[in-house]
Amino acid sequence: MQIGSVKTSSNTGQGMASDGTDLFVSLWNGASSSFARYDPAFAVTNTYNNPTGMGNFNNIVDFVWDAGSGHFFGLATTGEGGTGTESTTVLEFVMGGMVIKSYGLPFAADGIGVYSSAKCGNGKVEGSEACDDGNMVDTDACTNACKLAACGDGIVQAGVEACDDGNMVDTDACTKTCKLAVCGDGIVHDGVEACDDGNMTDGDACTNACAAAVCGDGIIQDGVEPCDDGNDIDDDACSNTCVLASCGDGVVQQGEECDDPNDVMCVDCMIVIDGTTTGATTTTATTTGDATTTDATTADATTGDATTGDATTAAPTSGGESGGASGTGDASTGDTAPTTAGPADTTTGDGSSSGSGTDGGVDDGGCGCRSQHPGGAGSLALLALLGLASRRRRR
Repeated sequence: MQIGSVKTSSNTGQGMASDGTDLFVSLWNGASSSFARYDPAFAVTNTYNNPTGMGNFNNIVDFVWDAGSGHFFGLATTGEGGTGTESTTVLEFVMGGMVIKSYGLPFAADGIGVYSSAKCGNGKVEGSEACDDGNMVDTDACTNACKLAACGDGIVQAGVEACDDGNMVDTDACTKTCKLAVCGDGIVHDGVEACDDGNMTDGDACTNACAAAVCGDGIIQDGVEPCDDGNDIDDDACSNTCVLASCGDGVVQQGEECDDPNDVMCVDCMIVIDGTTTGATTTTATTTGDATTTDATTADATTGDATTGDATTAAPTSGGESGGASGTGDASTGDTAPTTAGPADTTTGDGSSSGSGTDGGVDDGGCGCRSQHPGGAGSLALLALLGLASRRRRR
């Protein structure tokens, strides 16, 4: 943009021009002209004297900037005549430098402007063109507006840019470096990625899928999880809290009968019943002296062993029968003891035996069984006891 003139607070302003970035203003100080340079915020950044080589002229009342040459062109006068100042001389000069060339006009002018015959696409860099490649291809290094292609111009440069969305937002699908957003680029893609740490380490807090590491994702997080099997089965080798299964963790795992540290019947994750095993019972009865009687009961059969002194006589039964002879006591002491599980047979201290019973009806202690062999097992047991008593007396 070019502006013909400017008015300052002290009415010393004259012409002005821009090089496309900064603004230059011509000022009359009463003896000669000078120039002030303003930045885009309109702060003075520099001042310049008239260019050298002006001859008899001491004032440039109006001027313009030519992008093609990079030079300034201004109307040169002697003195300041206000709005009626006119000139027939144009000086080409470098700001802060010297006059390059002088041009005479066939008429008097009180202002100067710029005319550009530049045409984008004619293959010539003219005027304000940054480039002109003579074609209408918009995706090469020089756009159709004769500007150099750049990331952020909204035009995808072929072979150079993967994308170009025309903005400087780095977290959308196209980064501000004109690359497609991908997991691992170190930029969290809004609405797509939960994290992006820019590495390919899968066992840290951000996985290679740009998801935050959690228990159950099947990836063991270093220093956090000892295991992660990626399932929601709590009784396998890795629990749902990503802890290795162990006895005492409160979860009954495969191979464990129980897992309750507060249950006294659960020991080492196995169920323990004090002194008893399901389906079997053992009872032991002991009498004084040298005689011991043991009855073991399994199912519905009973076997009795009788011991007197140093001798033991076994009376087997079968087919649901129960009975036997048992005696207690030592021959030297005369002690007597009641019999168990059979007809009442007693061994006295002097070695004699007496028995009582009814053939065919032996009480078995409540099982309801009846003997069908009169004079059988009971008689044999009695005879055996008598024989033992006789031998003891001969000693």
